[in-house]
Amino acid sequence: MMRKKLLQISISALLALSLLAGCGSAPAEEEEVELIEPVGVTADYAVVTRRDLQTVKILNGKVVPKVSEVTFSGGQNFKKYGNMPGMNVRAGDVIVYGSTESIDNQIKDLQEQIDAASEDMTDYLSETNKQLAEYIQHEKNCADVMDSFDGMTEEERENYENYDSEYEKYRRIYQQATAQREKCEQELKKKTELYALDSEYNQKKLRRLQKKREEVLALAPVDGNLVAINYFDENSWVAKETPVGAVGDLNALELKTDQVFESEVKRAEDVFAIVNGKRYEVEFKKSESAAASEGETASADGYATFLVDDPAHEVKAGDFGIVVLIARQEKDVLSVPKDAINTDSDGTFVYRYEGDTTVFTPVKTGLSAGMFTEIVSGLEEGDRVVSEYRVTAGDRTTTLKKGRIYTTFKQNGYLFYSQTEWVKNPVEYGTAYLDEIKVQQYERVEKGQTVAIIRVKPNALEIARSERTLLRAQEDLAELVRTNVNDSNAKQIGRQNRTIADLQKKISEMKTDAATTEVKAPYSGIITGMIQFEEGDILQKDGRVVQISSEDNCYVVCEDENGQLTVGNEVLISYSDNNVGTIGVRGDVVTVAPCALSKSLATGYTLMKVSPEDMTTLSGINQGAGGWWMRAYFTITSEVRSMDNVLLVPKTAVKLEGGVTYVKVKDADGRAEYVSFIAGGSDNNNYWVVSGLSEGMTICLE
Repeated sequence: MMRKKLLQISISALLALSLLAGCGSAPAEEEEVELIEPVGVTADYAVVTRRDLQTVKILNGKVVPKVSEVTFSGGQNFKKYGNMPGMNVRAGDVIVYGSTESIDNQIKDLQEQIDAASEDMTDYLSETNKQLAEYIQHEKNCADVMDSFDGMTEEERENYENYDSEYEKYRRIYQQATAQREKCEQELKKKTELYALDSEYNQKKLRRLQKKREEVLALAPVDGNLVAINYFDENSWVAKETPVGAVGDLNALELKTDQVFESEVKRAEDVFAIVNGKRYEVEFKKSESAAASEGETASADGYATFLVDDPAHEVKAGDFGIVVLIARQEKDVLSVPKDAINTDSDGTFVYRYEGDTTVFTPVKTGLSAGMFTEIVSGLEEGDRVVSEYRVTAGDRTTTLKKGRIYTTFKQNGYLFYSQTEWVKNPVEYGTAYLDEIKVQQYERVEKGQTVAIIRVKPNALEIARSERTLLRAQEDLAELVRTNVNDSNAKQIGRQNRTIADLQKKISEMKTDAATTEVKAPYSGIITGMIQFEEGDILQKDGRVVQISSEDNCYVVCEDENGQLTVGNEVLISYSDNNVGTIGVRGDVVTVAPCALSKSLATGYTLMKVSPEDMTTLSGINQGAGGWWMRAYFTITSEVRSMDNVLLVPKTAVKLEGGVTYVKVKDADGRAEYVSFIAGGSDNNNYWVVSGLSEGMTICLE
């Protein structure tokens, strides 16, 4: 720039001198003036060279199953879990139960009403059809008599004593028989139609209740594996359409990556994925929000989704992958270092060497990437331009080889008991008093172990009343049996037997409740909750006593705020102390990373399952002195962001300029040149190469 400005000053000075000369004597003969650029004072230059230039964006991602989230269709109170992460489920399986007690009672009452009506109708039809058959036969007999009268000759009628009165008598009987049959048929039709209407109404009502009950159940929408669950306390309110879990289809995998807009993907000149060192073609999948709006909408979860073209099914859930977006690329184009390019109001230019002299040279530029800018016109290959670009070949070199790269996830974890249940007052009849809780917080208990002592004051009047009712019912049954002729009392006998059975069951339950003195653990587990009480406090029906967490459905859990682990990953779970030494077991991650879930399901924790034998080992570590339970912390480690069979470049050999990675490649003559490459990622020591370098190349170490 300074040389060009000096040139402009020289021209201005010459013009001023010529104007002054015009006011005096005639000028001397003019000498031809040659305007030249100032002679270069240094030998700093770069050679115009052909290179490949490109601008690249790398999207880090994880291979996850296609996920369908589970919700209640209406707000519900949480009751319990039907399935837990890692379990295979079928479409329609219950993932979470809402409280169904009230609606179940309604369904039960209605079903009993329907069954009773059906039984009554069956009895009515049996009796009525029998009666109708008798009426029809009687009418037929009467018709036969009338036919006999009508078939008599005149002589037979005259010889028939009282013919006219007898004829009239049987005609009336025939008419009465016809009327009885018609009335019975009309009543049968009316009763049948009314029953059909009532039955249709009750069936519709039952279907509505059953549908309403389905709304109280959060059902799996598809077949697959349960890969996420939300956490609720018993009876806590779950709002409508709040995700309570997610089912993943391990046969339909997706690559979830950093956010990118579809338009950016479409504009890119090349888009592909790298998984386990292999290139795959990919297809961008619109987010549901973008598809719904038909616009350029970012997905609400902050991630992009790509479908990987993998007919051989080599890509597995849990694999780390990247998507490479080559936004623009120019191959084998003339280029110069960026610092050689100058710009002013007249345009873009360089200073090109002609011998030892630098010459102002306008140029047209193209793509700029990293250290270099494309020259579209104005220079030729081999030209030298002013630049401070330097490449020196160092003595320390290395040869590029393929290998494996990964980072290590390390976090503390502990046992998580997912099935938690409050042990409640088992007494339904009478008044229960809580005298003593026999366990303490975090104590381990066995199935059937006593957790509380209670005493029950029975309702003696109710028991006596029920026993008297039972005695009368048994006496009535005996009378029905005694007078049962040709099964005439069969229907009443059946109903009376059911009444007696219900009374006997109720009396038995009342006496059992009256004799109850203990509350027992329903399964083996850990006491994780207790009520506050004073001796003699009344326990309400279904009142809580202690909370137990089951040992049968246990996980190892660790914090994972960044979602580094996902379903398909393996982990090492280790523990070490002076008593047990060092223990290490393998675990499988059963929950999917947050990138596959809506925000409300992203809990920040990862669940892992181990074999039953290894879970016994881990549970044993939690066993403290005297059978007490203690929380032991395990070390969870896993290799994440791993990439196999990729070219590795030591970080000490890499120069990062303008977002582009370079290494000095040394040729056979010992000369070095910066060569760019696409880096897929790095660990503490190495970058791994997507493209741009080859195995066996010799590079310089900075």
